[in-house]
Amino acid sequence: MTNVPIVLILCSIRNVLISRFRADCAEIVELVIKRERDVVRHLVMWTLKDEVDGVLAKDNAAKMKEMLEALNGRIEGLRHLEVSYDIVAADPECDIVLCSEHDDAAALDHYQGHPEHQACVAFVKTVVTGRKALDYAI
Repeated sequence: MTNVPIVLILCSIRNVLISRFRADCAEIVELVIKRERDVVRHLVMWTLKDEVDGVLAKDNAAKMKEMLEALNGRIEGLRHLEVSYDIVAADPECDIVLCSEHDDAAALDHYQGHPEHQACVAFVKTVVTGRKALDYAI
């Protein structure tokens, strides 16, 4: 089976709905297509301090993962968030990575300013030595 982007599949469904069914059904699909076009992916790579207050980097990475993944389902517009510190290869090097998807750029802004996310940021800032981030539309 080929890997067909969801937007192309939805466009095909819309065309069938327009030709065979009511236009209002097609409008619903059109809204879904627009929503899929606006999705923003947020990637962050961090390097960690070897130790902070006697806590090793691997333990701080585990705490970051737990804190950040707990945001799933708690912030409007955040579709999914995952964190890993089992890095196979990275250039530039990093110790931990986050990948999240948001409904659109406004949802990403909302996530970044959300108090629960800011609580994570406060902890993260105490244990990292570097951060690289990238946001892009998918």
